[in-house]
Amino acid sequence: TNEESTFNAGGTGTFTSDGGVNNYPFSWSIDGNGYLTITDNATFVDQLVAYGIDTATGGVKVKAYTEGDNVYAGDGVFDATADGEIWEDIVIPAGASASLACDYSTPWDDINDQPADFNSYDDFNTVVTACGGVLALTPTDMVGTWIDTWTETNGDVFVATMLFNADQSTGTYTETLNGVQTGSGSFVWSVVNNLLTVGMPGVFMEVTAVTASGQVHYSEDSQWTPGSDLDITNTTTLDGEIWHGDYVKQ
Repeated sequence: TNEESTFNAGGTGTFTSDGGVNNYPFSWSIDGNGYLTITDNATFVDQLVAYGIDTATGGVKVKAYTEGDNVYAGDGVFDATADGEIWEDIVIPAGASASLACDYSTPWDDINDQPADFNSYDDFNTVVTACGGVLALTPTDMVGTWIDTWTETNGDVFVATMLFNADQSTGTYTETLNGVQTGSGSFVWSVVNNLLTVGMPGVFMEVTAVTASGQVHYSEDSQWTPGSDLDITNTTTLDGEIWHGDYVKQ
């Protein structure tokens, strides 16, 4: 979920999330110990403290404590009563450039099912370089079945299976969620300069670099808002996603 808080001078501010679905004002203050307290004076109160820098995004790591927010029975008073939640997050100042280190991934908007911010193909190449550069890859290496499995924080298990045909140019895929097939189709592919490109013309494209630190992927999708141009010759256009996931050959 993409969330944004604007802090005004004088201790006021505004919180927005999910493209403006949630939007409300709050008040804030910082005490002598550097603790930031945020409250909307009605349903919740947060207290946050910074404890480090996240090298992947360049953001500030924070620990937080919340009472209220229409979920907890908290009374909004910070005391010994067990009526709140302890959590942590990473906050990034608006306009700040995230560090394109090897472990960088584009932030994701779960509500709209697309990147919360976008990266360019140049950004992808920077991350690949940070991972030690591209390892050797040939079309023959790719022929066969490859599977990627990942588990979401809620326990859902996604499996993507890709079959790269022996003609070294076409393939098919299937996707499952918790064992139930959710999608299937065909794609075209090629390997040029040790980079794998997979695409569905007019809909989706993805470039994969195999590095010593794992597989780094760059995706563009015409169905995102705004839609990607599916053209990596425009290397500075911010319309793609960088992510990490290791497909395993069967």
